Amino acid sequence: MGSEVIKAGGGVTYYRYEFELTEHETLNARFRMFVDDNMQIFINRNEIALEDDMGKVNWRTANHDLLFDDTGAIFNGYNGGDPFDYYTLTNLDSVFQTGANDIILAIRNRTSKPDIGGFSFRMDLDKAGKAVIVKKDEEITQGTTSLGIVVYPNPTTGWLQVNLINGQDEGTLNVLDVAGRLLMQKKMSQSTELNLESFSQGVYLVRVTSGGRSYTVRVVKN
Repeated sequence: MGSEVIKAGGGVTYYRYEFELTEHETLNARFRMFVDDNMQIFINRNEIALEDDMGKVNWRTANHDLLFDDTGAIFNGYNGGDPFDYYTLTNLDSVFQTGANDIILAIRNRTSKPDIGGFSFRMDLDKAGKAVIVKKDEEITQGTTSLGIVVYPNPTTGWLQVNLINGQDEGTLNVLDVAGRLLMQKKMSQSTELNLESFSQGVYLVRVTSGGRSYTVRVVKN
């Protein structure tokens, strides 16, 4: 995980969660937590923050609260919260990525008490107040959906038609591979043609952001 992992002979449990982002630059990223006893946060294998003290202060006072805002400023102990013992100075534009991401929490509970401890954690990500995390129910597999877009034909040998059906007449269209890497981006109108003829055979994600929401279709290229 890196050179600053919590130093403990035992009592460490790792929790991993995967999430997808519609975009990743100039985000507001806020992290809040209670913990008993220590906690470390990693995103895409990058250490973000560490709470290394042990004591009642970690779970009887205010949340530990850390904000990285869209200007690059960092507020540790944000909004009256308790500060983390360590936080990264790395610009999170180079940590997050459009598409697939993962977060790992390393939680230590001392085995000498003994107890199993506990924690709560919340991560909020937005860009100028707009959500950037893809909701689970926005991921679809067919070419037609009531969620907001129509993509056809699917499978395709090259050309796709992408239509907005969410009441909006414009949006941003991204094509990603299954690992979440951005392959193509373009502005789209209510009805837009997409050419995948130069793409290899396989599965791709066609993602449209419009009207403050994101819609994703898995497309098979033959």
